[in-house]
Amino acid sequence: MLFVILLWLKILHSCSADDSSHPKTTICVKRNFLNVDSPISTDSSTFLEFVNKSDIYIDRSLLIKEILKVRRPLIRITYPRKWGKSTCLHMLKTFFELDTEVLKNKSIEYPLLTERPSYKYFTQGKISSTNSNSSQELKNPPLISNYEHIIAKYLGKYPVIYLDLSDCKGKNIEILLGKIEQAFNKTYQEHSYLKDAITNSKPRRLMNSLLTSAHYNESMIITSLRFLSRMLCKYNDKKSFIFIDGYDTIINEVHFGTNSKFEPEDKERIVNLLVKLLQNTFIDNDFLEKGIITGVFEVLQHKCFNSTKYVKPFNLLNPSEFFALDENVVRQIFQQMNLPSELSEKAIHWYGGYKMNENQYSLLNPRSVAEFLRTKQLACVWSGTFLQELLFNLMVKNDHVACTLRSLIEGARRSISIPDLDFNEEELAELGTIVNGSLLFRSFDEKIHTLLFSYLYAAGFLTLSEDIQIIKQKLHVSLRIPNEEVSRAVSLYIDEFCAAMNSTTTTPRPTEFYYDDTFVMPVILEKEAMRISHKPREYKLI
Repeated sequence: MLFVILLWLKILHSCSADDSSHPKTTICVKRNFLNVDSPISTDSSTFLEFVNKSDIYIDRSLLIKEILKVRRPLIRITYPRKWGKSTCLHMLKTFFELDTEVLKNKSIEYPLLTERPSYKYFTQGKISSTNSNSSQELKNPPLISNYEHIIAKYLGKYPVIYLDLSDCKGKNIEILLGKIEQAFNKTYQEHSYLKDAITNSKPRRLMNSLLTSAHYNESMIITSLRFLSRMLCKYNDKKSFIFIDGYDTIINEVHFGTNSKFEPEDKERIVNLLVKLLQNTFIDNDFLEKGIITGVFEVLQHKCFNSTKYVKPFNLLNPSEFFALDENVVRQIFQQMNLPSELSEKAIHWYGGYKMNENQYSLLNPRSVAEFLRTKQLACVWSGTFLQELLFNLMVKNDHVACTLRSLIEGARRSISIPDLDFNEEELAELGTIVNGSLLFRSFDEKIHTLLFSYLYAAGFLTLSEDIQIIKQKLHVSLRIPNEEVSRAVSLYIDEFCAAMNSTTTTPRPTEFYYDDTFVMPVILEKEAMRISHKPREYKLI
């Protein structure tokens, strides 16, 4: 018996080793690749449009296999902005979903699965052109094509509910709820064919209301995705994949929006709306095949799901190989583009430096790499105005933040101890006062600094300098500035802040800002600092 167990363990280890030896991502290059100036699309609305417009990109199709291996009903993917989350989610939608255009009109002849653009792409690497009847072809088909059992069971076989909350922003509660309603209505319009298929009078009235109503009440929002998955199951006899992109956007907006005005009761209302929506959609939903939510920050995890049995996280602390770009892969892309080696290495130094463990190769932000390939210039294109406004608000209220950031730019490390990267309601409220610049100097203690730097780490402005350690059930991490792009952006904002500070030295200073003899800050400084241009700097290589 013991021999059998040992033999089985050996075989299992061998199989897992063989599987891990295969690459999980690879470079997709079209056969007619012409080394154009903009080889990777940054303005595509669907995945097939992305592959159609891009002449070279990263094949992440084995994420499909990774997703299907997860037994929990919900997968939460949280990484910094522009790390490829939405593109991957669009890819998953394209792979799993039934042909909804045909379902809308069942009177027309149903085409063979093998004739659909998604089938041709994932099995053969053929890409139908959006502008003509011609097609393009990859030099090698996507890696998922090697897994025939997955192709046979899942490709084009399931209804997919896709909700995009990433644009749900507004300066007050009315505008924000209006944007949320528009997002839900867009999701329902993709399945409008159900309207004529539902025979039961009550669900039919609800479906018509969700399709035609200009205003959704909060109860409709909370229950709508579960209801839609039930109707789709009855119509197609299949459970649904439910994807929510940018699930944390509305929470970020009410707590961190620099131009927003939300009262405490508004914030509580939005928090409860999101919590109830996620619980109603993903907990004990008999019509759910698998759920995926994406965002930058993990918010309200413990309030939404009081047990880890529901959620599998992919994040900076539980990394996946399908997000961000490995520096070796980027070098291969640069070689395909015939870029000079010196320019390539400068770009990797400028945009790389992200790590999820000590021995990992440097990772790069995909959006910055795409912009670099388009312009051939090193620029601070990723951080944008969000970082600028955040740092100004921080430094206006606390000179120690500026000193800490300056030391990080000069190569220092910042060590923090965190239980996880999930921000609860209390922490979100505290972060909101920090980000919006309303927390005064005296309030900054070690707890606040830990919360702030956890936030900057999750947002991608800091990265690991060494392996994570677990001490007394807490994660101990040492953080640093990841690369020249972030370092230069932070340095510029600090310099502009200091220039604005010096330009207002003759302004009378209100007494409430005299905290000690070393730090004096006029109220007008905040207004003066925010007048500085938000345009990203560009640095041309000579």
